[in-house]
Amino acid sequence: LTGHIVNVQNAFGEFVPRLFPPVIVQSVRPNGHVFFEVCLVVLTSLLFAPAPPGRFRPLRRIGIGTLMLLFSVAILLTMMRTAYVTVAVSWLALGALCLPRKVQGYLAAGLCCAGLLAAALLAMNVREIVAQWLPAVEASLKGRLVEVSGAWEAFLEHPLFGNGLGATFTAMGYVAKKTQETIHASDYQLLHNVWMYYLFKGGVAGLLLAAGGLLGIFARGYAVFEMHGAARDRFFLRGVLAAYVGQLVAAFSMPRLIYPQGVVFVALVAYMAVVFARKDTTPTSPIPEDEQVERKEK
Repeated sequence: LTGHIVNVQNAFGEFVPRLFPPVIVQSVRPNGHVFFEVCLVVLTSLLFAPAPPGRFRPLRRIGIGTLMLLFSVAILLTMMRTAYVTVAVSWLALGALCLPRKVQGYLAAGLCCAGLLAAALLAMNVREIVAQWLPAVEASLKGRLVEVSGAWEAFLEHPLFGNGLGATFTAMGYVAKKTQETIHASDYQLLHNVWMYYLFKGGVAGLLLAAGGLLGIFARGYAVFEMHGAARDRFFLRGVLAAYVGQLVAAFSMPRLIYPQGVVFVALVAYMAVVFARKDTTPTSPIPEDEQVERKEK
């Protein structure tokens, strides 16, 4: 509306407007946009949840659909490929969480095998993959490939316990200067790939510790959420868990898990797994527990 347009870098390193003929569309990425994706996935789950009886049942679904449209437009305006992939993965996870448990077990086993195979192939050919893909991708992706390659080489120097939280490595950095691309040596301390970041900083021990904690939250949440009696709460928590899976996958290309809002979201999911694990959800009695036991015995 103001006429100020932030340009985007194309494959040649040139800064050009985001043009969708015949209009120019401005991308918007507010801080905390990760919750756009989370809310959209949770609302998707609530859309299919059993509605309470009453005359306002259609209005409830219309309201949910309106909010989904709002968050969908917000996600589109970020013009972030990671956001689009994250929502798609979250929706797939939501569908998988609705399957029978036996099918979920087969699916989880298949995904684990595929992930281990992909990790093994990547570990054996990191340098070759980077060398092959580097000339063909845009500047932002080139920088991420360089990050992965440099972090992997640094990890190989200290594979067990890593290089430490303050460690850095030097690699070629791709920096855009208006209409051309320049390259110079840069020091890397943070990475876009959070899982590689854990491996570079903490080695195998650090990666297992972080992955164990993050995946443990998912496992505990899954066990607790599926046992919850109220159908609407179960659909709500299922949506939260699916959004959490999407963010774990998004960590391969964006450091969301180490952003403040990412840490807050992980903490919220862990908190829900604790709160909904309580068998008695009624308000706590002001009478001390020992007095309650005595009264029951009497």
